[in-house]
Amino acid sequence: MDVTPPVAEIERRLRWPALPALVFLGLMVGLLAVAAVSMWLRPDHPGGLPVDAALLARVHAAEQALAHYTRRHPGEPRVRAALGALALARHDYTAAATRYREACERAPHYGEGRLGWGVALALDASRTADPWQRRALTLRAIAQFAAVDASLPEYPHALYDRARLLAEVGRATEARTMADRYLALDPSGPWAERLRSELGGS
Repeated sequence: MDVTPPVAEIERRLRWPALPALVFLGLMVGLLAVAAVSMWLRPDHPGGLPVDAALLARVHAAEQALAHYTRRHPGEPRVRAALGALALARHDYTAAATRYREACERAPHYGEGRLGWGVALALDASRTADPWQRRALTLRAIAQFAAVDASLPEYPHALYDRARLLAEVGRATEARTMADRYLALDPSGPWAERLRSELGGS
């Protein structure tokens, strides 16, 4: 007995109705368009803080409240440091450095103040065009990081920043020494991996 279906039956089964064929073709064209657009668009790489009017308004309000408190308690270093942090949020690195310096003048062993002062100086250096002024600011930042006492919780952060800035100004041996000190405290964290890759710490 011949079980092979006739040729006409096979052709009938292979024939697609027009609507499903058009839908399939439309989907393929849509996927091709998405692929093409994704190849042409560049990914977004955000950085820094958002320039948001509401955020800046809150920063300004906090600064006003802290400035009022500072007038009543002129010797309190933590308020000066808080004002420095708010100046950093506004990207006003010169004002931030001034506020942190004022905090450290009132409390010379204030680790958070020294760390913030160094960060403000380093950020100010990063946007300075003149190479001599940039180097001077960077060296001043390194000095602030070096002033953070090893017993303070800010010390590992200061070591990390100090190592990177020392490498930036060409003092490779000192940079590796600071990197090794940092790695002794945090051998497996993400900052440790970055130091190893950039400075070759052990």
